[in-house]
Amino acid sequence: MDYSKIENTPSTDSRGNKVPPRLLRDLKKLQSEVMQRMPEGPRQCLSIDRSGGTQLLTKDRHALVDDFDLPYRDLRVVDPTLPFAYPSDIILREKCIVLNLENIRQIIASDRTILFSVPDPADYEGETRWVFPTEDNYYVKDLIQRIEGTYRNGAYRAAIDKGLPFELRVLEGALEAVMQELGAEITELIDVAVPSLDALVTRVSRQELETVRSVKSSLEALRTRVQRIRRELETILDDDDDMADLYLTRRAEAERNRQQSLDLRRQSLAEQGLSGEVQAGDIGQAVDSPKGSWNGGMLDHRVAGAPVDPHSIEEAENIIESYLMQGDYLLSRLNLLKESVDDTEDLVNIELDQRRNALVALDLIVTVIAAGLTLIAAVAGICGMNLAPLPLSDSNAPFIGVTVGCCLAGILFVLAVFIWASKRRILVFIPRL
Repeated sequence: MDYSKIENTPSTDSRGNKVPPRLLRDLKKLQSEVMQRMPEGPRQCLSIDRSGGTQLLTKDRHALVDDFDLPYRDLRVVDPTLPFAYPSDIILREKCIVLNLENIRQIIASDRTILFSVPDPADYEGETRWVFPTEDNYYVKDLIQRIEGTYRNGAYRAAIDKGLPFELRVLEGALEAVMQELGAEITELIDVAVPSLDALVTRVSRQELETVRSVKSSLEALRTRVQRIRRELETILDDDDDMADLYLTRRAEAERNRQQSLDLRRQSLAEQGLSGEVQAGDIGQAVDSPKGSWNGGMLDHRVAGAPVDPHSIEEAENIIESYLMQGDYLLSRLNLLKESVDDTEDLVNIELDQRRNALVALDLIVTVIAAGLTLIAAVAGICGMNLAPLPLSDSNAPFIGVTVGCCLAGILFVLAVFIWASKRRILVFIPRL
């Protein structure tokens, strides 16, 4: 969307209907907010080459498009300064891999990687947790160690990293950093949720309920993020062609071999005194070059339609599958936490229902007792009338008899109601008070 056109928005639409002034004001306000946060001019980025050397660069989007043969829309995916965040994505292009994994936004080529944003090591709560890449950032240091083969976990892991292509080492570093960051957020969320859930089991309080509500909201957001990354990895793992596209070094070598074969063919034709253009498709017939092994393999597999050799993508498959399992593990932790929250909510609802039933039982008891007292009051009202013909003024015995009789009648009425309700199983839901 070209936000610069919002300022010149006409007051009428294409059908001649008048646009409400409030909508125009909202559009102009949106334009001012977006344009303030939109990047202008070159982007600051950090380049790491195959030897682990770093270089701080400032490139505009046209130079990036020319260097990596990318469509312009891919640059928006890796641009951290946009006012809206794109979901996590792994885009496979002809010359590079475009990564947008949480706070890590970078482009991986066969000979270098360009970092646009890296995770923020500071532990704080904010809208964004990314920073521009610098050499002292822990993620940048980890990438350099992987590229140089001096990984901190020991010589065995270093030997494995040295055997991997450059692009797979960088991709593995990005996936590991993202999984660690998500794992840390899940652990932090569990540490906040468990005490509140335990407290709700013994006593329901508004503070604990508010904490659980916040945890549940963060839980759903985390599940969405983990599922998005897991879906991207699963999509690549299910497609051998995508797995083959991860090997950028092989592609670059095959392209160089093809170009060398093309030059040799042209030189041979020139020596023979022949003229004409040499087609790339004729190289495999004229020269027995390494390109021939790629027909129906890693480079021409999408064009030729031939299956990819499973052994040629084993390294990438192992990496993607291992981090897919980590994504499953993180998702299982979130599911367990969600089940705990749901179980606690069910327990709280049961306890609230029990208290509600206790209040209903108390109200029923009070109502029945009030009905018995009403009977006594009715008899007392009748006896309070002027009964002059009756000989009641000479002795207190009739008054005592009527009073005792009315009280006994009220008590018997209350007992009769409870006995009837017990036989009809009306009071079964009432808990013991």
